Amino acid sequence: PVVARTQKEMSMQWGQERAEWFPLLKGQLEAMLSRESVYVPMMNPFAAKEDDSSPLCESWRQKICEWCFDVVDHYKFDREVVSYALNYLDRSVAMVASMGDNETKVSFQLKAMTCLYLAIKLHGETNVQCPHSRIKLSISTFSTLSRGMFSTGDIEKTEREILQSLSWMMNPPTPVNFVAHLLHQFMVPYITHHHQTKVVSNIYDQGRYLTELCSCTSELFI
Repeated sequence: PVVARTQKEMSMQWGQERAEWFPLLKGQLEAMLSRESVYVPMMNPFAAKEDDSSPLCESWRQKICEWCFDVVDHYKFDREVVSYALNYLDRSVAMVASMGDNETKVSFQLKAMTCLYLAIKLHGETNVQCPHSRIKLSISTFSTLSRGMFSTGDIEKTEREILQSLSWMMNPPTPVNFVAHLLHQFMVPYITHHHQTKVVSNIYDQGRYLTELCSCTSELFI
């Protein structure tokens, strides 16, 4: 009877707390979705294009995505920075495609590299192994990563063009933001044992991993 009463009391408390925070959670999610809608590309320029000779095909975007992850892993940046870079790239390429212009392989590679440079500069200069320290990745490093294909001047010029074309809107909510927010609201307040913390941490890691997989597919990411 004592156990049953305790379970009933916990259930009633849960129901009361849910009634209190659900409207707040709903409002927060609506605000995040509203903000996200501002950063959605006007079209998916990679959709239904299977010609590997064109830079605007799914396989090229996937290669860029994988290259971005390789770079951030090598320099120990937070992998979330790739989501920012791909958002910049997708929006920029979509804008060009909507005007009837075509990206060349060279311009697409330069734009992709510049988007990663921008994303790291704005959101990624944190050492994942030591969060209180900052990592600087110079523009000359990106020129070196291009194996001499692009100069620092090329990257700086493209950076200005991207910032202007995107109206300096460079802070989109990322898929990881949504995962973290939902876990924080639904699970974190009700952790009572250490093993539950591990469960939440594992769920977060799995959710983060799935968002990274989705990043490499335009139909899922855009």
